[in-house]
Amino acid sequence: MSITITMTPVIENTIKEMIASALEQQVVALAEEFKFDVEKGRQVFNTNDIKFVKGRVVSPKKETKKEKKEKNKDTVKKAMSGYMLFSKEHRESVTDKAKSLLKEGEKYQASETLKKLGAMWSALSKDEHVKWNDKAHAMKES
Repeated sequence: MSITITMTPVIENTIKEMIASALEQQVVALAEEFKFDVEKGRQVFNTNDIKFVKGRVVSPKKETKKEKKEKNKDTVKKAMSGYMLFSKEHRESVTDKAKSLLKEGEKYQASETLKKLGAMWSALSKDEHVKWNDKAHAMKES
């Protein structure tokens, strides 16, 4: 959320005076503490140099897609599970079938494909699960 504040010259001058007063107090306190000349401290913190800048704050540069890709090149990808391999192989046909069953005006929901793939995976026997997991394991080793 962004808030725009319009400052009149009166408000701006009041803020400058408050900052100047606070700096003066700090210079005097530091001069006593560290034994230096107050006038030299005032010269360093010249309150006449206080300026209000009008404009937008520039946000830090975002990474480009190319930079992200370069950064992620070195990361090791996690091996696929049997379920992931099964889903990858069947996703297109399940999606096509779901889209063909849509009535006019209905919108395709990707979650329906995921639900169907999950149901298909659950319906497989333990032996089928083992076969898919073995395929995934074999892919990982090659």
